[in-house]
Amino acid sequence: MLYTQATSPAEQPQRLITRLSRHWAHKFQVEQQDGQSRIDFVGSGCLLKVVEGGLWVEAWAPADEMEELEVVIVDHLQRSAAPGETLSFAWQRRQAE
Repeated sequence: MLYTQATSPAEQPQRLITRLSRHWAHKFQVEQQDGQSRIDFVGSGCLLKVVEGGLWVEAWAPADEMEELEVVIVDHLQRSAAPGETLSFAWQRRQAE
C-alpha cells in the first residue's frame, strides 16, 4: 500500500470537502465529522481535512493505482472549487510502514 499527501491553498476548504463527500456518497462509504471526511473506495481511499489556509488530503492505494487516484481526487476537487479558483497539490508519497 502506498500513501500520498498534499495541502492546497483553498478559499473555502470545508465547502470543497462537503461537495466532494456528497458527490462520492452515492457510490462509496463516506464518513464526515469535525471538519474532515473519509472516503473509502474499493481497495483505496482518502481523508480530507480543513487546515489553516487550505485543504489537506491524504490518500492510500496500491502502488500501481496511486497516480490515477491522485488525478481523480484533484480533478473532482477542482470541479468543486469556486469559479476562477485553481487548486494546487504537490503530492508526497510514502510506503506503508
